[in-house]
Amino acid sequence: IIENAFSKKHHHSDQILTPEALSCIAEFVSGDARQALNIIEDLIEEHQINKDVFPVSISGLQELINKPLI
Repeated sequence: IIENAFSKKHHHSDQILTPEALSCIAEFVSGDARQALNIIEDLIEEHQINKDVFPVSISGLQELINKPLI
């Protein structure tokens, strides 16, 4: 589901997230596709504004969504 969301937005997950951060999202959303999509859309939007901080690590992901993930 997460990889499909990236491809529909014409991005590759490795452009946006480190593999560890991608796994962290999958664990964090616990199968909630809507929540995963919301996070991905926010990340892609942020990527379009500021490409310098990408790919995002786990700590960067926590800052972007303002929630502890681990």
